[in-house]
Amino acid sequence: LLLAGDGPVDGLVDRTATDTQAVVARYQALRRDLENEGVWCGGEVLQPATSATGLRIRDGRVVLHDGPTVTTTHQLVGYYLVDCDDLDHAISLSARIPVAEYGAIEIRPVREHEAVMQGPAP
Repeated sequence: LLLAGDGPVDGLVDRTATDTQAVVARYQALRRDLENEGVWCGGEVLQPATSATGLRIRDGRVVLHDGPTVTTTHQLVGYYLVDCDDLDHAISLSARIPVAEYGAIEIRPVREHEAVMQGPAP
């Protein structure tokens, strides 16, 4: 689950919220719930987009630039890695994440690494 905020959001917490501590408590409770449900596999809050370094290879040379690589109206602020049975399960979990109330969540399955990352190179 890729978590994105609208505008100047610092991490997963909407700093414009009147009760930021209550929002933080919601995230903490949700993580405990996901752990207790056995679906939590990991996740982190990302540093602000301004801390990003973009990298591309052009004409065989590494080209770096400051800031996010992908331009969008949202800022990627974190991710949750959860073990869901299906898309409906992922949707129900995503709807419980507070950032959905002021940002967006992209639900994207992880590709099976055995098929993609292992074995001989093509």
